[in-house]
Amino acid sequence: MFASFADRRFRRVYGWKDVGTKHNPGTAPVGICYGNIADNHPPPSSIVSLLQSNAIPTFRIFKPSPEVLQSFSDSGINLMIGVPNEILPSLANNPVTFSLQWLQSNILDYFPPTQIKYLAVGNEVFVKDPYYTPFVVPSIWNLHQALKTLNLDQMIKLSTPHAACVLGTSFPPSNGSFNHEIVQQMIPLLQFLQQNDSPFMVNIYPFFSYINNKKDIGLDYALFNSQGYMLDNELYYNNLFDATLDSFVVAMEREGFPGVRVVVTETGWPTGGGEDASPDNARMYNGNVVRRARGDVGTPMRPGVGVEVFLFDMFDENEKDGEEYEKHFGVFELNGSDQNNKGVGRGGSTGGGRGRHTGRGRGGRGGRTSGRNNNNFNNGASGSRNQNIGNQRQWFSSPIWNSQNLGNQGQWLSSPTWSSPFN
Repeated sequence: MFASFADRRFRRVYGWKDVGTKHNPGTAPVGICYGNIADNHPPPSSIVSLLQSNAIPTFRIFKPSPEVLQSFSDSGINLMIGVPNEILPSLANNPVTFSLQWLQSNILDYFPPTQIKYLAVGNEVFVKDPYYTPFVVPSIWNLHQALKTLNLDQMIKLSTPHAACVLGTSFPPSNGSFNHEIVQQMIPLLQFLQQNDSPFMVNIYPFFSYINNKKDIGLDYALFNSQGYMLDNELYYNNLFDATLDSFVVAMEREGFPGVRVVVTETGWPTGGGEDASPDNARMYNGNVVRRARGDVGTPMRPGVGVEVFLFDMFDENEKDGEEYEKHFGVFELNGSDQNNKGVGRGGSTGGGRGRHTGRGRGGRGGRTSGRNNNNFNNGASGSRNQNIGNQRQWFSSPIWNSQNLGNQGQWLSSPTWSSPFN
């Protein structure tokens, strides 16, 4: 009953069925995040069934849990498993044998390595939880050596998810650069990622950038629904998601690390709890994220290269603190109510979350707690309104995409608005 109710609501509200329920191995996978700041969480076995019924191939958990790992064993679902921030000093300061023992006792005793896609070492440590920053890269290397001992280093990729505000400059995307306070810590991480074909991980929330700077960011620009395009060095942008991603591409290239792929480890839009947090907007945003990933749309700088994403979050989080909308990021609802019910996302459901130091969720989404830098998309100034656009960043009401850079994505040429998968 749980799976059928939630499955029906998800397919109708978020359009998963319409964009192709079966995952095509040739397209970028769309996963979903899961946490535990709630008191009404369904059992992991029910969650497995729900994911399987929607053919969701990947699942992010923010720390190892024997119950969850055992439930997902042999499910066919691959996991991103979080390594909590507070364990990083021990992993970094002890011999590799400690990392090996930690992996064995916390993960491998309960879960087959063939289903582990990523280990996310810490969450939003740089800038947001800086005490742990010096321990991130040493922890990654020790875990890598432990995996190598087990002949798993090619199968399981290691990285650390960042808040979008690790960018010091993101507007325009061609000026993307890392925050000067953390760039020296970022370089050895990028070296590891490049050497080991691991992805750069980032949590991107246009919702937070938008609500923190409505003066400069239009709602449609945040929702993939803008009628105008921004020109930046002969590339056109009509949404904040793409602009943010390309800012990271440029920032990495600026430090000498081109070609590192990006995985969006969290993104989403709340269904309630504040202005512009609504089921309709959540449907628009999440549906377009899914559709674009499944279509391998890519970004203006990397056209046709699909971006792997993890939607946040599995369920609402009725015990989460902070602003009311923090509780309402759930993609699935548990009570089986009709998908047109405007109470979707009320605090009676459950979900994952953020521990202050464990990194169990959306620690600091881009723009929410970062400074007000007019050259940073994620601090608010996205350039979505005419008065903020310079000579190379003007808007066009009838933009023309360069078709040779868009592959087969012909719909971009005929309409500036991405067609909703929910019609």
